[in-house]
Amino acid sequence: MKLRQSSPRIEDQGIVGLQNDTIQLVERLLRKDQRRTVVSIVGMGGIGKTTLAKKVYNDRRVVNHFQYCRAWVYVSLDCKPRDIFQRIINQISLSSECEAERTEKLQEDELRDFLHDYLKEKRYFVVFDDLWKSEDWKYVPNAFPRERNGSRLLLTTRNKDVALHADPLSVQHTIQLLSANESWRLFCRTAFPGDDPESCPPELSGCYSS
Repeated sequence: MKLRQSSPRIEDQGIVGLQNDTIQLVERLLRKDQRRTVVSIVGMGGIGKTTLAKKVYNDRRVVNHFQYCRAWVYVSLDCKPRDIFQRIINQISLSSECEAERTEKLQEDELRDFLHDYLKEKRYFVVFDDLWKSEDWKYVPNAFPRERNGSRLLLTTRNKDVALHADPLSVQHTIQLLSANESWRLFCRTAFPGDDPESCPPELSGCYSS
């Protein structure tokens, strides 16, 4: 079975809702609290956690605030800390080809230390998409310096205990459900794709209106 993957690329025209969620999360990421904090998006599968994380990751204010150090990593059930560290390094480190080859040969603890040293004195923002188990998180935090410069880690998870384990002091964000009008728009865009995303057969539209 081919596992689902995710990337920070996003197509805004296909998204319905999430405006208020995006505003709330961006404000939380940019607040003046200098402690390195973990922000969690919690909810059932398919509710839009990854889409919301993408909107936040690509928000202009977030890009400008963390312009020198942003990374996105997909975790899922097959959590391998070494691969996570390597993928983050590949995104944030502007190293030479020789340096890149050297990091590929490092062991997990060496990669963790390399990432930690690289991030020192930097304000960073890293997204961990689809974290399933609390025990997977214990390998991650030590790679990220706790300097008080406003750095942020954002994770999406279906498990509230994972979010609580990652940062007991952080408030979990639960995605707001779509309104009736937003649900109808999403249905039309999905069921009747075309140039007009709001189009649908008149007989169905009449049933909805009634």
